[in-house]
Amino acid sequence: MSSRGTERKKRDREVESPKENEQVFQRNKITVRSPLQSREKENQEMEEVKKMISELATQIKDDMRESNKQLLNERNAQLKEELKTIREELKQARGQLQEQNQEISDKYEEWKRAKEEMGKRVGEVESQLDRIEREKRRNKVVMMGLEIETGEQKQIIGKVTTFLEEKVKVESKVKSA
Repeated sequence: MSSRGTERKKRDREVESPKENEQVFQRNKITVRSPLQSREKENQEMEEVKKMISELATQIKDDMRESNKQLLNERNAQLKEELKTIREELKQARGQLQEQNQEISDKYEEWKRAKEEMGKRVGEVESQLDRIEREKRRNKVVMMGLEIETGEQKQIIGKVTTFLEEKVKVESKVKSA
């Protein structure tokens, strides 16, 4: 077998004409040659497939852009609605805050007036107390040096009255001694 294989290799090398080439290829079953027309047809089909893939890719990109735009628009619409409700809530909260501030300022004014009235009343009461104390002091006479040996109030009142009438020559009514 080895001699046959070498002979075949020699013959394959010595063949130079196209006819002989074809004969060699026809004899050799391992090497298959495809005709040029079928390759051109395959190339055309491949180009068409490439073109279809490219068109599909651009269509998918366009569809993705469009869906992204729709999603973005929907999200923007949701955010606008949320922002609108937040603004309304904020407006209501501000209104409530203003009402509460007004109530507080009204209460403060009321308390301020009550404080002023209380201050006036306290001043009036103090002046009345001062006047009453002055009247009490005016009606009181303190005597010193009068010798009274009894501890009963009626006897003391009697002795003070006689003393005032005899020595000072003033008639007075002694209420307590």
